[in-house]
Amino acid sequence: MPDLRQTQAFVLRTVPYGEKDLIVTFYAKTGGRMAALARSARSSKRRFGASLMPLRGLNISYTAKPGRDLVSLTEASVCTDYPGIEASYEKIALASYMTELVRATTRDGEEGPEIWALLDESFAHVSKADDSPAIYQLIVRHFELQLLAHLGAMPAIDSCHRCARDCSEFDKLRFSREGEGLVCQDCLPHTPRFGVVDQDILAALWYLWNPDGPPPQALTDGTKRSQVKRIIYASLDRLLEDSQLKSRPLLESLIEN
Repeated sequence: MPDLRQTQAFVLRTVPYGEKDLIVTFYAKTGGRMAALARSARSSKRRFGASLMPLRGLNISYTAKPGRDLVSLTEASVCTDYPGIEASYEKIALASYMTELVRATTRDGEEGPEIWALLDESFAHVSKADDSPAIYQLIVRHFELQLLAHLGAMPAIDSCHRCARDCSEFDKLRFSREGEGLVCQDCLPHTPRFGVVDQDILAALWYLWNPDGPPPQALTDGTKRSQVKRIIYASLDRLLEDSQLKSRPLLESLIEN
């Protein structure tokens, strides 16, 4: 007998299947990333209504059979809306990037309720945020670092990623260009590609990881913001490998200034 299950989820992607159906990729509170067959989703508006759209929280019911990766979607309804997102092209681009990034860096079947919660929290922030490129940049960098942490790929920002030596003992602050994070002077022979940064960059990363109070001065400087972004992107690229995020160039064109 198929196993009937219920959970909350976000739509990560939909792909047409045949003439009537959709393959929907969800990120679920219970179950993580999963692919579901939504029968007649294209041919009947009454089947699922407008629920199988991205950027909203859903309650879903589905059946799963042992040994099959594809589950069968039986019901879907909107439980959480984020109305402010659809009011702004920039907000749609930002939330769409978050959605694509989660899809590209996670795997089917890996439990991740904290990633579901991160999407929920981040969509709420985007929905309510002031229409400001500076605010959008803070939101997206915070999201990226939190996602990296949940995936076990957070760059080391307090110690050497190889030997765990505290960064207060470094002669200079160096970040691996491969995305692992800080590297001390003694471990440099094992890190052929690195870049030297100043204390402001480290302070900016700590703020983005756990925002508290006004942003540090470094995040108002375009050059230093670019350094921070390169450090984060290096860590993300380790997970993405050769995958190209279609939403990233558009987002950057809208929020970079």
